[in-house]
Amino acid sequence: MRFRVLGPVSLSPRTPSAAKPRALLATLLVRVGEVVSAHSLIDELWGTEPPRTATTTLQVYVSQLRKVLAEGGPDDSAPGVLLTRAPGYVLQVPGKEREFDLPCFERLRAEGRAASQERDFARASRLLHDALALWTGPALSGIPHGVRLESAAIRLDELRMEVLEQRIVADLRLGRHQEL
Repeated sequence: MRFRVLGPVSLSPRTPSAAKPRALLATLLVRVGEVVSAHSLIDELWGTEPPRTATTTLQVYVSQLRKVLAEGGPDDSAPGVLLTRAPGYVLQVPGKEREFDLPCFERLRAEGRAASQERDFARASRLLHDALALWTGPALSGIPHGVRLESAAIRLDELRMEVLEQRIVADLRLGRHQEL
């Protein structure tokens, strides 16, 4: 997977090194496929008192991120495309289920929940275990959080706990008391 938010924010093969461009990437990733207004991005990066040059600086960060995205992977295919769409920007990730940990986690979570409801606890445990294995630390770590990213990080960490609880229940139903 190329995009990671379930732990430190990263983009392989190369993650932007500066904190604000990584925060820009994270903000776009938690809303992948949606237009995020330039105003929202400025609020996220600088809070209530942005510098006078915030719009220009945001454009520079977007340009830098586009260059990183254009580098592509080992097969020279771009892992994502950052488009300008009024009133801001939209990040598109082709094949995001394979390239991005969050949609993969969400799919495994939904399938694990469905398996639990069907009382297929072995399958539920396996799916939920796989979902948890995608995590490498606290959500969206390694970057400064504005209001939106803080809210997203809290929501994702709560989903992680929910999946852990569901996996424990599935394991208990399978009689794995000793292992737990």
